[in-house]
Amino acid sequence: MKKYYHIIQVLKRMADIQLQIQNVVKLANAANIKLADIKITLLQTGNSYKKQIGEDIYSIMNDL
Repeated sequence: MKKYYHIIQVLKRMADIQLQIQNVVKLANAANIKLADIKITLLQTGNSYKKQIGEDIYSIMNDL
């Protein structure tokens, strides 16, 4: 009887560990998505500033 109890306890611990791993994977995926969104925003902002700087330089050159 003790043997079965021990096996059941080990199986429960394994199931708990599997659930914890699944939760960690979900959190990691959420973090990756947020980082990708931040990267996209930074890249888009960088392109906007490049265009704005180009327009500013053109405007200054015309003024000179």
